[in-house]
Amino acid sequence: MSTKSQRACVSGSITASYVDVWGHWIAFALFVALGVHILYEGLNPSREQIEKPSSHSFLKITLTAFGTSIDAMAVGISLAFVEMSIFLAAGLIGLATTVMVTLGVMLGRVVGSLFGQKAEIIGGLTLIAVGAWILSGNL
Repeated sequence: MSTKSQRACVSGSITASYVDVWGHWIAFALFVALGVHILYEGLNPSREQIEKPSSHSFLKITLTAFGTSIDAMAVGISLAFVEMSIFLAAGLIGLATTVMVTLGVMLGRVVGSLFGQKAEIIGGLTLIAVGAWILSGNL
């Protein structure tokens, strides 16, 4: 094994241990914070939201993506230590993500139009539950 490979393996091990210890706490905090914020907005809509529903801000979408990526990063780092084709794993993960995101957006539109503001409350509670689920699986 070359020196460069050894350094990459050591830095990967250090990063994996850091993500393993703190990743679920970071994901938990992000999901709960976003869930509470969305729940608050659902329970106390501003006048502008009542008149014209707006799309989610770039910051909300970015924080949600970051929260969900924490666990994905831990999985990606662990795949580096397993003898498996990284291209096959990345392809399957990408396909599953694309399908689930597409279904989520489509379902979100339907649920949003059927339940309106209540869908936002349900979404906030769901994010809080996902955060608790991530934390409970790692305690």
